[in-house]
Amino acid sequence: MISNECIEAATSELDALGIPHHTEPRGKHVAIIWQNDGKQRSFVTAWTPSDWRAPLNVRRDIRRILREDGLLPDDGVVETQAQIVRLKNGRIFCDSRDISSHFGKAHKNVLRDIDRLADGLSDEFARLNFEPSDYIDQTGRKNRCFNLSRDGFTLLAMGFSGQSALDWKVRYLDAFNAMEREILAISGRNVIPSDMLQRIEKIEGDLNALIDLSLSTPSARPGYTVVKSHLRKVRAA
Repeated sequence: MISNECIEAATSELDALGIPHHTEPRGKHVAIIWQNDGKQRSFVTAWTPSDWRAPLNVRRDIRRILREDGLLPDDGVVETQAQIVRLKNGRIFCDSRDISSHFGKAHKNVLRDIDRLADGLSDEFARLNFEPSDYIDQTGRKNRCFNLSRDGFTLLAMGFSGQSALDWKVRYLDAFNAMEREILAISGRNVIPSDMLQRIEKIEGDLNALIDLSLSTPSARPGYTVVKSHLRKVRAA
């Protein structure tokens, strides 16, 4: 039987949906073939994975094909470095369930650690970096999970030790970096991520509030008025 990490990544997605399949060698590549609605579908991957990212990217690509065929729900999530980071509504995040799996920790313990972190953070920071979510398990029961930003992941991963944990930290940060590069490439470096816009707006609001406060004091100098009008001019441009 033909097999490697990339092939196993693809066939495991087909197996999970109960889709029969077979493999065919094609030179330096292998084709994974299956049927959907009477039509032949195939996915080609290399005999030898280029690096550790290869099977993760294969899993992402095979899921995209399955979504296009209507075999997987399209939930608006774009996966990159499959099951490491995702993009949804302009935000890059990772899932607490994947962190649990990759770092070899019970998900309930990951949730516990996130709850403890969030308790010591400002409400705004916790909201932006530890977004509560949920999922339905195999028994049909709804369970908690979190979507973590890069900052959220970094804070959580600080408490993970050992060589394996270090390796996964690097992989996650690589995945965040790769997704950011993809976004910049697609946008032509003209789009600012929504969370960055929120931070900019908050800083600008705080600065304007400080300016208003200083203008309302008896010691305020006329020079502050120039700064405030300048800020308004930049915002309107």
